Amino acid sequence: GRGSAVALSPDGRTVAVLRKNGIYLLSADGARPRRLTPERLRPQAWSPDGTTLIAIRTAPLSVLELDAVDKATGKVRVVASGSMYGFSFSPDGDKMVYARAPVATGQGPCGDQFDLYVANVDGGSAKRITRDGLSAFPVWGESGIAFAHFPADSANSTQSCSAPGVWTIDPDGKNEHAVITR
Repeated sequence: GRGSAVALSPDGRTVAVLRKNGIYLLSADGARPRRLTPERLRPQAWSPDGTTLIAIRTAPLSVLELDAVDKATGKVRVVASGSMYGFSFSPDGDKMVYARAPVATGQGPCGDQFDLYVANVDGGSAKRITRDGLSAFPVWGESGIAFAHFPADSANSTQSCSAPGVWTIDPDGKNEHAVITR
């Protein structure tokens, strides 16, 4: 079908597509389009159970908002706002982890200060699980959350900014440690 910024549902039957006047849901064969929401958000991924579409609101050079869109109703709920640096669902799909900088500097990962937060997919307040301003691009797996950990001097050096380490942390914010320091 026409459009851009697509996300395929976990069961492979539905595709969320950005069009000029909002997000549409199409069956995988391209038939039966239904407008999910008139908001011009960019579809990113479905929750593992396929009931929630995660979409982003963008600005030039940054992601300003992470939104959850209910598949049944099209209702849009802001999960987080700020300068966003990745997200991932928990293995059971009930929670998600995302990286957020409260202020966008315009320098991206080389200038923003970002931390990881865990939130319920169905809403509620998020819990901040890192506090160093250097944690982004999380991936939630069976044994915890892996993420990029940027060096403390990232804001002063493009070379440092382009060489983060890989760290892990438990969803409750405990047991943070380096897998690859840098």
